[in-house]
Amino acid sequence: GGGNREPHRVQIDDLSGTTHDPLLASLRQRLRKEHGAPRSGAIGVACVYSREAVHLPRQGEGESCDVDGSLNCHGYGSSVAVTATFGLCAAAELQRLYLAGSAA
Repeated sequence: GGGNREPHRVQIDDLSGTTHDPLLASLRQRLRKEHGAPRSGAIGVACVYSREAVHLPRQGEGESCDVDGSLNCHGYGSSVAVTATFGLCAAAELQRLYLAGSAA
């Protein structure tokens, strides 16, 4: 949730349908390139992510902090409301998958 401020934008989807998350985009690319994950359709990996655009960190009055363009989230900061929502969504998805498997 680094750089995110809006907990209501968090959702769960297959990795193939995630947006606004550079780390998940990198993972999706690697799975396709190195492990043959499909280029269309579901990949089969559930992900918790935010559809909110990442907010760049700010140093002070109108100045943005320097970012190195990598996946390093240093300096982005996080909101407990957003990180807690990510955790609760992940826990709920695991519970749903477990119960679905128990019913099968």
